[in-house]
This record gives sequence, structure tokens and C-alpha cells, in this order.
Amino acid sequence: MPKTRLVAFVLAFCLLAAGPVIASGAGAAKPSPAEVQAWLAEGNARFAAGKPENPHTDLERLGLSGKESQADYARATVLSCSDSRVPVERLFDVGVMDVFVIRVAGNVANTDEIGSIEYGLLHVNTPLLVVLGHSQCGAVTAVTQAALGHGHPLERNIPPLVAPIGPAVAKVMAENPGADEQVLVDKAITANVWQVMHDLFTASPAVREAVKSGKAAVAGALYDVGTGKVEWLDAARPAQILAAAEADPARAMNAMYEAPAEEMIAEKGEAKVEAVPLPAQEATPVVEPAPAKPAPSADLGQAMARLHDSLDAVAGVLAKGEAAKLEELSARFEGLQKDVEAKANATLASLAEREKMLEKRLSDATSGSSSAGWLAVILVLAAVVLLLGLTLPRIRKLEAKVKELSQQ
Repeated sequence: MPKTRLVAFVLAFCLLAAGPVIASGAGAAKPSPAEVQAWLAEGNARFAAGKPENPHTDLERLGLSGKESQADYARATVLSCSDSRVPVERLFDVGVMDVFVIRVAGNVANTDEIGSIEYGLLHVNTPLLVVLGHSQCGAVTAVTQAALGHGHPLERNIPPLVAPIGPAVAKVMAENPGADEQVLVDKAITANVWQVMHDLFTASPAVREAVKSGKAAVAGALYDVGTGKVEWLDAARPAQILAAAEADPARAMNAMYEAPAEEMIAEKGEAKVEAVPLPAQEATPVVEPAPAKPAPSADLGQAMARLHDSLDAVAGVLAKGEAAKLEELSARFEGLQKDVEAKANATLASLAEREKMLEKRLSDATSGSSSAGWLAVILVLAAVVLLLGLTLPRIRKLEAKVKELSQQ
């Protein structure tokens, strides 16, 4: 081999050994945004053709991910929908530590997603952010149907989640009056990609600065769930949206997090502990003291009086033939009857206790004063028997009448 050809061969070998443009690893420089986009496009072409290589999915890569920093390897941040038909790593034919993925219904950009994008671009150091919409997006469809007036009920946390899609749908409807629903949905899916960029640039000064400085770029794309193909959208549009966000007086200005006063105090070692507010509770009801329980004999007398009133009321109803009130009064009657029986039993039990006490006193006493106690016991028992004797016949008579009416 001539000497000149040998030198050329060695130089070429050294250049190849230095690694391809897209190579990454510990200490390796990241490729440019354009190179990353081309790399993703090549992977998607393999996937859509049914010839994926499934790179970086072996055990060696897994072991590497347990020892190395993803910031030395990841090449793209991708914001996509959570839809199960949009498997980001597969559709770009990439593997472990290749892409920093953020998935959320409707690929919207709320605080959580924007914070994740900031981390992916500025801490994982990915050169490219891809906002990836997809065909047949359920979130965009739901918002479009609601705007057309025939949406369906949604759980409480879904409407605020997909609310950022609203401006994209409203814009499409204004630009396409009378268009078919499916046409509106398809156009809104694309408009939502641009709306996400607007929301991102408006809320994140850090992302705006990264894009302006050339540290990172933003690209829009649409994935077709039926073909597996990714369509890359207008490359000039992100710069236009960024310029509009820069001119928006409502844009966020401070790129860094500002700690509340309480957190700043804690950092200085002067943490102030405050009580955690508990959920509101209903006022504790005031419990009135229970009235003193009357003596058994008095309790029985009151119950007997109420029973007699009930009996009189039932008799009056029977006399008037008001069958509508009969059932109500019958129920009252049964309750009062049970109450009287219970009170009578309590009274008899009380009298039995008194009888025992009197027997003990009689055995101990020598005077005739204990005979007065016996006399009192006899009188009370006679009163109870008299009351029951007067009441029970009326009860049986009314029971028979109630049965007779119920059979009619």
C-alpha cells in the first residue's frame, strides 16, 4: 500500500473512531437540534416501515443507566399525549436514556408539564423539544364537542386539565364556520400544538432564553395512530410564536423560582412553625342535662293518663267513622300500651324492693310503727290493681273494635 494511501486510511479511521455526529456518552457533546430532529425522523421511518432496530434496550444499556447521568445521553425532550396509541420511544425507535418524555392527556402545557420541560431542556440538556400531537385525540375531541354544545359529563378534574385546549378549538371554529365536526377536530389537533408552544413561551422565561440563545429548539409534530408516521409541522412557526410571547405584557418575567417569605425564613435557620389548619368541623351540639327521672309510681300515673287520652281519641275516631286516622291512632295506642306495661312492671319491681326493705325493718323493729309501712305498700298495690282493672277492659274492647274494622 502506498504511503499516502496509508496515511489517508489512518486519518479516516481516527475520524470514525471519534464517533459519529449524533453519538452521545459521558463527556460527549450533544448534537445540534437539527441533527436530533433528523435522528428522530429516521427512527420513525424505521418504525412505520415495520423495521425497528430497538436500540439501547439491552442489559448493557440498563447497567449504564444505573451508573451514568441521563444528562450525558438524552437527546430530545418530548411532550406527548398519554394516549396508549402513542408509545413515544417505540414510534421514534429509540431506547433507554435517549429521550426525556412528558406525557399528559391532550399534550397540554400546564404548570407540571412546563416545569418538566424546563428540567428536560436546562438540566438534562436536551437540544430539542418536540411538541407531539396525534390523530384521533380524545382530549381535543371532547373539548370540541363541548364547544359545539353536545359534550358529555366529565369527572371533576378533567375539565381544568383540558381547559388549555379551549383557545385552539375556539380559533379553529372561528376560522371555519359551519365546518364538519371531524374537520374541526383535525384542525384543532394541529392548532393545539401551536397553543401549547404559546402557553410554554408565555409562562417560561427560561425556555424563551434557551431558544433565543440557540441552546435549544422547539419543533411541532403530529403522529398518525393508524399509520405510525410522524409529520413534522411548519419549522418557522415556533419562532413566530416566541416573538409574539416576547411582546405579550402578560408573559412571566422571572426565570427563577422565588421562594415565599416563610421558606426564606426557614433557609436562614429561623423557621417559624405554624399550626396546620384542620378541616372545618360542625359545631358540637349542646347536650342538655336529662331531666330527673320521676319516681316509678308517678311515672306510671303519667303513662296511664296518656293511655286514657289515647283511648278517648280512638273512641272518638270510631264514633265518627274516620278510618283514615284509625291506623295512626292504633299505632299510638300500641306504643302507649307497651309503655304502660313497662311502667307497671317497673312499679311492681320497685314495690317488691320496698317490701323487702320493710320486711327487714319489721324483723328489727319492736314498735308498731312498721305496720304503717305495710299499710302504704298495700294501698299502692291496690291503686295499681284498680288502675289496671279499669284500663284493661277498655283496651280489650278497643282492640276488638280495631280488629273488626281492619277485617272490613
